[in-house]
Amino acid sequence: MTLRTDHREVFSRITGEADCTEQERLSLLNALADESVTGAQRTGQPGRRLALCTAAMPPTAELLGDVARMSLLSSYTAVADPSLYMAVLSHYILCLGSVFTLAGDSPQLTPQIEALQQGRRKGVFMVTEVGRAGSHLNLRTTAEFDPGTRRFTLRTPDAAAAKFSAVAARDTPLSAVVCARLKVDDADHGVFSFLVDLTEGGRPLPGVEISSRVDVSALPLDYGLVRFDGLNIPYERWLRDTASIDPTGAFHDPVHDQDSRLQRTLSVGQTLWSSLPSAMAAAARAAAVTAATASTHRLSHGRLAPRAPLLTYRPQQHAVFGALSEAFALTAAARTARSLGTQSAAADMPFHPAGTKPMTFSPWTAVAPSLAVYKALSVRGLARVATACTHRLGLPGLMDVNAFTTYLGLARAFESAGGDNQLIFFETGQRLVTEGGRPLANHDGPCALRFDDPWWWLSVAEALQHRLRAELDRELARGDKQTREGLDLWNPLLERARTLGEVHAQTLLARDVAETVDHVADPALRAVLCDLAGMYAVRQAQELSGTLLRCRLLSTTAMRELPGVEAELCDRLGPRLPLILQVMKPPEDLAFAPLSHEDFASALASRLTWHQGGQP
Repeated sequence: MTLRTDHREVFSRITGEADCTEQERLSLLNALADESVTGAQRTGQPGRRLALCTAAMPPTAELLGDVARMSLLSSYTAVADPSLYMAVLSHYILCLGSVFTLAGDSPQLTPQIEALQQGRRKGVFMVTEVGRAGSHLNLRTTAEFDPGTRRFTLRTPDAAAAKFSAVAARDTPLSAVVCARLKVDDADHGVFSFLVDLTEGGRPLPGVEISSRVDVSALPLDYGLVRFDGLNIPYERWLRDTASIDPTGAFHDPVHDQDSRLQRTLSVGQTLWSSLPSAMAAAARAAAVTAATASTHRLSHGRLAPRAPLLTYRPQQHAVFGALSEAFALTAAARTARSLGTQSAAADMPFHPAGTKPMTFSPWTAVAPSLAVYKALSVRGLARVATACTHRLGLPGLMDVNAFTTYLGLARAFESAGGDNQLIFFETGQRLVTEGGRPLANHDGPCALRFDDPWWWLSVAEALQHRLRAELDRELARGDKQTREGLDLWNPLLERARTLGEVHAQTLLARDVAETVDHVADPALRAVLCDLAGMYAVRQAQELSGTLLRCRLLSTTAMRELPGVEAELCDRLGPRLPLILQVMKPPEDLAFAPLSHEDFASALASRLTWHQGGQP
């Protein structure tokens, strides 16, 4: 197949790289060139790596308001080093993002903001309390206002309220945006954010206690616990948004209820969710490309076909092309998430408490319901891709230097971070039933197989969502008749609600894939993307086969045909693999995986330090 450079250019418009200038891309790549490290190549200096990225990007206020640039920064750092990506999102999106969103025009914070922007201080975000990790509906760290000094006192009431964050590193002074419950004259006014300095000269400041490192092997970062024992905070460090405390000590806030205030405090999650799907998709593409390249280079020594490439074998084809198809689907989803985030930023609408969503399981979903779903589905997708690649490439697949396990650790971390995925799906399923909305298209009988049509899977997913929603609706009506309510009503139905939320994510993803294919005019690229869409659809249909059969949306005959369709798609995609690798591979030098080289052993050896006989 003849490859053209414009194929990658067209695909870069799907990934969002084309939305940034060439100079911005090159500056960031150059900053990461010395630090695009995984495994043994990590320097152990997250502050220094963060400073390099800071210098390569536009001013923070400009960066935070530009979803495309933030997505580029997220994508490149996630591929180069997931631990660096975590530092970037904590520093930029969550810490500085909270300051710029909630502090308004506050000249008193200028020195602190400049120190963070210039990389002289590293920013972290503290919402998670270790005793309630995964849910933030009952935060217990308190900030008590003293009307005499007009300062706040930050306290951790017990061990369960200790904050969990990446605070154990000592290479750069630390500041944090701390989410705490505001107390004024013994009255609880809900959760606000405070900008707090934690360390100086490698030591905690008075009133701050930081534990030794808490190891999380899935994603090695300098995690630790933080407790506050009477830390004094000036009034101007309160990121008060629309609230104020007058000279008499009276509290004022147009956001009257505490749920709305919590959602506003966590509204920074919208920027996170707009860019995070791009990071997950970029890591999935990098993993899938490495697995595909390695499968063409590595030779099998089995007796069936000695010295045949691994990709000759049908199970390997299913895994490799399945990973590539899911990486493409995640790329299409990330495109939509960026668009939603850009629209939200452009609207620049003030916060209205009446417009906030109710929350049952978690506050995060209420902040931006659709973007929360995109966060969850992209994290789950990367986990599937990384797991498949690790499993299919044996011992090399387990080596950190080839990045599969590193990307899997990133996905596992975000199963809970940034909003717990299971709680997001619970909340989404519940909302689909309780808030009603436009009914989706339904099918009276089984759907015919149409894997040559990128819209086929959307019609099936929508019909499945319609059936599952109707089933849950009937069960709720039955419970209402029995006068059940609250947990008594919902507890038997939570698994149904979760499944409905997950299928809703499938409908969003299916639409994104179909629309992305339709927007590609180049016939060669469109054909290969259409087949990747078909591969993604057939694999999802097989995964949901039991539910599809139960809901009578696919017949048993169609189910028996699915393996044959998957094999046919592998045969169609095989000759087009060079084009797929051309458009999906990460920029040169962004990440190094020895498995991507034809001589894997030599590439691996070049990254190691060797000691000859007699040497220490």
